[in-house]
Amino acid sequence: MKVINVPVPNGVDEETFKRIVLGISRRLEESHKRLQELDELLKDSELSDDEAIEMGRELKRRARERGWY
Repeated sequence: MKVINVPVPNGVDEETFKRIVLGISRRLEESHKRLQELDELLKDSELSDDEAIEMGRELKRRARERGWY
């Protein structure tokens, strides 16, 4: 994981800000892991390119519905 310094906004408690940033970071890592797993599944599948593209579109649509994307 790449670590960057982010200044705490004025008027925001530092501990609260850290918890928020760590929560966002964890969700991004989980999403990245899911995308890697899906990528591996697609590589190992017998889907045609068009079928894989359509599956990707469907997954993207579902992710938007769930607020992941």
